[in-house]
Amino acid sequence: MHTDWSTKVLIERDAIEARTAELARQLASHYVGSQPLFVGVLNAAAQFLMALVRHWPAPTQHAVDYDFVDVSSYDGMQSSGQVRLVKDVELSLEGRHVILVEGIVDTGRTLRYLLDHFAARNPASLAVCALLDKRKNRLFDVPVDYCGFEIDDQFVVGFGLDFNQSHRALDHIAVLESG
Repeated sequence: MHTDWSTKVLIERDAIEARTAELARQLASHYVGSQPLFVGVLNAAAQFLMALVRHWPAPTQHAVDYDFVDVSSYDGMQSSGQVRLVKDVELSLEGRHVILVEGIVDTGRTLRYLLDHFAARNPASLAVCALLDKRKNRLFDVPVDYCGFEIDDQFVVGFGLDFNQSHRALDHIAVLESG
């Protein structure tokens, strides 16, 4: 049976850009005098991480490093219940102020796995910055230190978030609805 999918805009591009710029300023003021390391969770956080770096206040853009980690825990719209590390960071975390950048925090399973994985590598500090925080289904107690937007329990796509590799390139966040 074929299901048609449609999208309904939830968060406009301009709102994402404005909130990302605000988060970049907050982060920059918190990490003054240090060289934070952003670690983006592929693929969902790639656009968000790059927007944070783009909005990092001048003249300290040179003080920002970034890397990516790739994990897998979803099969379509359903979590598999298992987190599997596909690609680890290549830069050393030891003694660094690490900011884990997530596209969306839902159950917290993936984030809990990554926080435990990174904490074992002795960073100076470890913080979480998420574009979207969906608390209703939270199963694991995880911090979201910097949050773009809190959203209800809806399946969303766009700005890096996908459904079976589609809708990722949207420049806004949309709710995916079956039609």
